[in-house]
Amino acid sequence: MRMITRVLAVVASAATLVSLTACASIPRSGTVQQGVALNQADTATVEFFPAGPAVDASQEQIVRGFIEAATGPQNDYAVARSYLAPEFQSKWDPNVSVTVDTGVREFAPVAGNTASMTINSVAAVDSTGQYSSASSPVSRTLNYSFAQVQGQWRLTSAPAGVVIDRGIFEQVYTTHPLYFFEPSFRYLVPDVRWFARGAATTTRMVKSLLAGPAAWLADGGAVISSFSATSALVANAVPIIKNVAVVDLTSASAGADASTLQRMRQQLTASLQGVNDVVSVDILIDGVPVSQGVSAYVDAVTPLQVDPRPFVVTEKTAGFADGETISASPLAGALPPGAQAVTLAPASLSAAVLSPAGVSVVRPATSAAVLDARPGLIAPSLDAFNFVWSVPANAPSQLTVFAVDGRSFPVAVPWGSATSIRTLKISHDGARLLAVLETRTGTSATSTVTQSLVVAAIIRGENNTPARLGRLVTLTPASGTLVDAAWVDSTTVVSVASTGGGTAFVSSTVTTQVIGGKSQNLVGFSQGTPTSIAGANTLSQVRIVLSDGRLLSLRNSTAWLSTTSGVQVLGTQQ
Repeated sequence: MRMITRVLAVVASAATLVSLTACASIPRSGTVQQGVALNQADTATVEFFPAGPAVDASQEQIVRGFIEAATGPQNDYAVARSYLAPEFQSKWDPNVSVTVDTGVREFAPVAGNTASMTINSVAAVDSTGQYSSASSPVSRTLNYSFAQVQGQWRLTSAPAGVVIDRGIFEQVYTTHPLYFFEPSFRYLVPDVRWFARGAATTTRMVKSLLAGPAAWLADGGAVISSFSATSALVANAVPIIKNVAVVDLTSASAGADASTLQRMRQQLTASLQGVNDVVSVDILIDGVPVSQGVSAYVDAVTPLQVDPRPFVVTEKTAGFADGETISASPLAGALPPGAQAVTLAPASLSAAVLSPAGVSVVRPATSAAVLDARPGLIAPSLDAFNFVWSVPANAPSQLTVFAVDGRSFPVAVPWGSATSIRTLKISHDGARLLAVLETRTGTSATSTVTQSLVVAAIIRGENNTPARLGRLVTLTPASGTLVDAAWVDSTTVVSVASTGGGTAFVSSTVTTQVIGGKSQNLVGFSQGTPTSIAGANTLSQVRIVLSDGRLLSLRNSTAWLSTTSGVQVLGTQQ
């Protein structure tokens, strides 16, 4: 039985705490649709106030109480520090890491005034807010030592960082994307992190932003920061004055020119908007304001949101569907015969198309220009720099990109063991690639196929030409045989899988995964066999097409409903 009673205190918001909404995309004005908020404000549904040490508490009660106090990050974990001996209170660093455990903890006395607590870790958050999870619980032993302070047991040593029950973790910590640039500075790229809710969130976010992008994004310079490696805060605080976050940097940033200052401010503005009611950012260097007159306009460095309507190809036409009504696209007449997959360029002015002839680029009122005629190609993708990505299903190492003039460039891949590839889709910012890979092992008679859902950073060379992919980050796929995957928004992907006997699948599952966050199983369906999935801007705009031509749409997160019939191809919008 736990010693500490958590007191439910302040109801700050009625909003449901869902990581997908916490990581909503940056707004971008335009004629297609209205944008959505960049971040939700950092308003907690509940706030925990753990109790301090009880009088004459035993060593076990002190350790358990200290661990439980991780639910209260207020005032730099003041309650947790009250379990520590005075000389150790300033030495213990709670911000080194967060260990998320199952909540089952075994206390054991050791020799002298020492003891251990064995926990089962299921996830962790590092000092910069980066989240990682374990496929199964991992046993860890934490060591503690005690001394009497005025007749009461207090801790004289304890591991740095905090431990928190997985059932409470998402009530104390929440996701926030930090924003960095791809190397051409054309687009901001999100990097999702986890931070404890509270007044100190803004400071921790800025410190993590200054530390740079996650390693998998930074690999090969795929994603960069406008802040130098030596950038640092003058003080360990980012005060918020009348909804303005004041970021005071040391003299290491004094050499920044106007363009760099603008990008620094854009990164800060995009990352902090809405957190603790921040509406704008001021940059100071050693106390001297330097950002007056420097634009923080982030729309110019954010990919356009796409049309919320699905792009479909039917027997009669191709265009955007609203129920059974399809608004014909200017590209409809340019599609090659037997189109099997379509990826639209931004603003729908061109498309990459897979047909029996291969992968082509089509434009209104022009003939399709075949770029890749290799056999067995999968659906092509487009990126923000007008490169067409193409690869044969059974030769995943032969990934090739094509420029608009037809020149081809091989892309080095990190999936050498994969034997086939089902899906290849580029994020709207052009900085990341999503793929469904398959690896066959064993003999032909007894072979098994293992599927994986992965994302990797795109490392480019001269003129933004893709050169290679960075390290693979494995995501949590939908359960069953993976059919397809897609980008939901800038931070989240969705996958669809089916299970069943023979060729008739009996049920399908759908799973979302925040890159740098957690996965979530959505409601499944059994209406038919899915063949592809496409996203737009939000979860509610995800569409799935079935083998019989019906198009499914997620309604109120509770059911997949058929909205359009006769669909032969569900397009991807870049």
